[in-house]
Amino acid sequence: MSANSQSCPYCRIRPRSSEDHVFPEFLGGKSTIRACKPCNDLFGHAFEGPVSNDFAPMVVMLRKGGLRPPRRAVWRRAVKRDGVDYDFDSDLNLSRSSPSIERDEKGSIKRAAFAGLQAAKSFIRGQEAIGKKLKLIPQTIKDIDMPRLEFRLNIGAEVRRLAIKIAIAAADRMGFSDGLIDEGTKEFLLGTADNTGRVRMDWTKHDELEKLRPPLSHFAFVKGNGQTHRSYAILQFYGILQLYAVLNDTAFAGNDFAIIAVLDPVQGYAERFEQADLLTFPEAPVKLGHWEFQRLKWEWMKKCNTEAQAVLQGDAKLFF
Repeated sequence: MSANSQSCPYCRIRPRSSEDHVFPEFLGGKSTIRACKPCNDLFGHAFEGPVSNDFAPMVVMLRKGGLRPPRRAVWRRAVKRDGVDYDFDSDLNLSRSSPSIERDEKGSIKRAAFAGLQAAKSFIRGQEAIGKKLKLIPQTIKDIDMPRLEFRLNIGAEVRRLAIKIAIAAADRMGFSDGLIDEGTKEFLLGTADNTGRVRMDWTKHDELEKLRPPLSHFAFVKGNGQTHRSYAILQFYGILQLYAVLNDTAFAGNDFAIIAVLDPVQGYAERFEQADLLTFPEAPVKLGHWEFQRLKWEWMKKCNTEAQAVLQGDAKLFF
């Protein structure tokens, strides 16, 4: 192991002092690498937590098709009925998004509704502490006509930083992280530069990669090219969101390599890391023309629906 390999693969400065998951735990990842604790702590609150919330609608939709998540997820304000917002969770339960308290002319509480039993009991205890008496009547939400739910993913800086982090961690697990990223990528990962162009949406269906990944899996392909001095990664989340990440634009000096990392929710969140053929894929453009974007997006949605229908239950279309 080189001296550089003994330092954190993300900041390249501090020593490795903690275990960091390659695929985050909220996705079901179990495999870890060694990284410094400051980077590990930073990533958890800076982008892994926000991405977990952003992915919640997708997780709940997949759960409707029978794909169980590794932990409970809540789709905030998924349904609106009679002016009331409801959350929809991955246990397929509906609950009020916020409490409702109705008062009479004197300001006394007539009735109140809460998201759950514990919230209601806590409110009653607070009222009893000031001498108010309230009666608890447990009720379940029923007779709500669930619409054909649609979700829109937030593709912001957080998920782009997560893509880079997973690519570095996967390469490090296979022994290929030295010199993998340049200063621009490191600054974006660590949040010291707003360089979102380093990670782009990739709407191209890469047939060679699709053969390497199971349906609805999380996936990373990472490649370094010593001749072009570039390294990059292509990542998918649930097979639905695909991102192209520039890791090192001009200064990669290592030997040629390619690796893949797979996390398969359908097969009990099994993970796989292995070297791959030195496949070559086009760099995803920063921008696409309108009609080219519409064509590629339509083809991508068909691909996602085909995957969903292959492994999920019932009407498993993810896009309409």
